[in-house]
Amino acid sequence: MRTRLLIISLLILGSTWLAPRPSSAQVALPQNLPRTQEPLTASEKWVLARLGLGETADLNTLAAAKPHQEDAAVLRGAFLEALLNDDFPNFKIHWHGVQIRNATIKGKVDLEGGEIPFGVKLYSCLFTDRVILKESRFKRSLWIFRSTFAHDVDGLRIEIDKNCYLNGCIFQGTLNLAWGRIGKEFSLMGASFLNSMEAKFEGLEVGSNAIAHGAVFSGPVNFFRAAVGANLECNDAAFSKNVNFSEIKVNGNLGSHRALFVSGASFSRATVGKGFLATDLTFTDKEKFASFPEMRIGHVANLQGSHFAGPVDLNGVIVGDALIADRVVFGNELHANGLTVQNIVSLKETVCQGPVSLADAEIGGQINAYRARFEHADGLLATGMKVGQLVKVSQAFFAGPLHFTGVKIGGQLRADAQEVEKGTLFEEVIFLKEVSLQDAQLSDLLMRGTPERLLGISRLNLDRVLVNRDCRLQDVAIGAFNARRFTGKGETVLQNVRVTDKANFLDSSFAALQINQTTWPTTPDGLDVSGLAFQSITGESVANVLAWLNQAVFDTRNYKNYQTYLERIGRGDWADAVFISMKRREWGVDTWQQRLNPLKWPLLLCWDWPVGYGRKPQSIFWFALPFILLGAIILDPRYLQGIQWPQKNLFCNLAGRLLLSVDKFTPKLLEFGLEDKWQPPHLSGFQQFFLYAHKLMGKVFLSIFFIAVYARFR
Repeated sequence: MRTRLLIISLLILGSTWLAPRPSSAQVALPQNLPRTQEPLTASEKWVLARLGLGETADLNTLAAAKPHQEDAAVLRGAFLEALLNDDFPNFKIHWHGVQIRNATIKGKVDLEGGEIPFGVKLYSCLFTDRVILKESRFKRSLWIFRSTFAHDVDGLRIEIDKNCYLNGCIFQGTLNLAWGRIGKEFSLMGASFLNSMEAKFEGLEVGSNAIAHGAVFSGPVNFFRAAVGANLECNDAAFSKNVNFSEIKVNGNLGSHRALFVSGASFSRATVGKGFLATDLTFTDKEKFASFPEMRIGHVANLQGSHFAGPVDLNGVIVGDALIADRVVFGNELHANGLTVQNIVSLKETVCQGPVSLADAEIGGQINAYRARFEHADGLLATGMKVGQLVKVSQAFFAGPLHFTGVKIGGQLRADAQEVEKGTLFEEVIFLKEVSLQDAQLSDLLMRGTPERLLGISRLNLDRVLVNRDCRLQDVAIGAFNARRFTGKGETVLQNVRVTDKANFLDSSFAALQINQTTWPTTPDGLDVSGLAFQSITGESVANVLAWLNQAVFDTRNYKNYQTYLERIGRGDWADAVFISMKRREWGVDTWQQRLNPLKWPLLLCWDWPVGYGRKPQSIFWFALPFILLGAIILDPRYLQGIQWPQKNLFCNLAGRLLLSVDKFTPKLLEFGLEDKWQPPHLSGFQQFFLYAHKLMGKVFLSIFFIAVYARFR
């Protein structure tokens, strides 16, 4: 009996637990709107039933079940307000949240100041009237996919604790999310803004990523002072009007690959924690600025492959690592004054069709302008620029002048077994106008073409340039070359340099100067090396260097410096030649035309040719020799009184004649005792004249000799 009662009790208890229990929607399904008490439509009741079960309310399913009911997919805005505000009494949304598809929301949706406690997912919906989300708060995520908003969406100061996705949405009115807050991700992927009015995101705070891939904006876009916790990405987006990213703060990357900007864009004073990845951008307006002044980028700024039809402003931009602008086309002005890049600026194959300004830029590492083209007549202005390691310009083209006035470039980038790249390098570049490095301070300077194609420069200005190590100009053709007060502290090499119009090295200084196969202007004032100083000069032969000095504007300092150098290396013979060349130019007898002037003959006959201005006293012998030999012919030793001079011995006869001629030519100097004893019975008038001239020239030549000796060794 007890066993039977136990079995019956268990069966009753089991039937109680196993019986189906009605859902909360079935138990408490609302019938009216809570505020107006208007009855709910059949579609709205159906939506509540689905949501109560945690299902997605797809209005297409209901419309298919009721094909003759025109408003089967229609929900009222007031219904959605009550639903999202959780206003229905005794009805609880499933923890899956609100999930509605393919609904047409008629009437205004006003959630201003409301608090939505659950997630909201709306797919392919149509909002026919305004949507007001002003100062509302979504405690979970807001997902609205591929939906259309026929009127404005006002989300001023909206708060969304988690994610906000508006992917694929169409905004026929305006969207205002200004000064709102999104806790995690914000996405506008594929969204379309068809209204010409501004889309407002200024002051918007996004905790994680903000994504707008493929979004299309017909009106202006405003992200002024927005803040993004991770990355902001708008790849393949299209902006038809002005875009304002001024003072935005992005902790991660700001990416805009392949984005289209039909009008201008401003990123002024924007802060990007990592990279500014803006490759393959297109700016089509020729007048509006792409403006980035005072932008701060933590790592890399990559503009590779972009095209800017209008002017670009990079003034005051700071980049933590590298600025990459390879294959970029700047169709108008490029302003980068005060640009600061910690490491590399790359301009490989970049085309600048407008003037370029890099004044006062500071680059910690290097600038590489391989095959870059600067096509504007105003050229490149980089006055006061500072580069820590290397400026390398190779196979580039400059239609206008290059101004590197006052730059400071130094350091070393890399070294290998073949070559060390450092300092400032110009290789195989085409310059159509002036190149100026005036007042620059460089660690090294290399300007090089090829023997087949010289690096051509119409005007090269190296005035007051300081090169701390090596300077090399090789295979270069220069029209006018100014290097006044140039200082080369290392080796300076001029290899196959051709200067055609003018070269000026006034007061320049070289530690080691090497000149090889170099040609200079032939005009009277074409070459000026006045005050040029060097510790050594090599390459060309001494004769060629001397010809170079003789070709230049006259300055005794150049000759004295070269003379001192030759004496220091043991080339005294050439040092004398340099001194003589200097004196001939000083006295104006360095050309044959000048020597034909009779007023110059005393100098030539007494001081130039006989003793080389005191540098060759021994040379006077060759001028005295003809007088001595002629005296030996005229003076016969047979007339020596008291001395029996052998006459039949030919050698003794010749020796006597020479001794007698020398004795008379050098009175009181070489006293052989023959002069006073020579008493010929008769002298012809010619002999008397010759003896007088013989003695006179002896005195003159001896005087010149002693003066030359004094001058030589004083």
